Amino acid sequence: MPPIAQALDIWVRSAVPSIVALGFVLVGIVPWPLPGLTSVAPLFGLIAVHYWTVHRPAVMPVAAAFLLGVAHDVLGGGPVGLNALVLVATHAVISAQRRHLARRPFIVDWCGFAMVAAGAVALAWLAASLYLGQLLAAGPLIVQYLLTVFAYPAFAWLFARLGLVLFGKGFDAARV
Repeated sequence: MPPIAQALDIWVRSAVPSIVALGFVLVGIVPWPLPGLTSVAPLFGLIAVHYWTVHRPAVMPVAAAFLLGVAHDVLGGGPVGLNALVLVATHAVISAQRRHLARRPFIVDWCGFAMVAAGAVALAWLAASLYLGQLLAAGPLIVQYLLTVFAYPAFAWLFARLGLVLFGKGFDAARV
């Protein structure tokens, strides 16, 4: 393969996880016919940022996490910068703790995700409360947190399969 084609192939393979993550962010903000679902839909962007930052950090740089957050804010109609702040903070925490999560049994990854997601939801609640000048009800955020944590295994499985397709057998699929 010529060098230009090889470089393009590497770039496209590296961009696919962020593009897929953006697709899931869009699914999470699309209005559903069930009342209140958009306010408690799982945080798909958080799932993607966590998974890829742990298992293939080169395909989820902090800029990608930031752009996913901005896209969620702009398209979802929330305060611009809120989800960007949460995803960048999540990326920073995971990057600092990656050695404790990478190449470990799935249960370790899942428990790590549950802890990071709790911090992310708390940060989002605090930032949104400050932005609005009032304490928000915690009930919907707790439901959103639980939906996100329990959705993680399915998405981790999907992302692991995607990683194997994109990056081959050398990809750390975290035994999902």
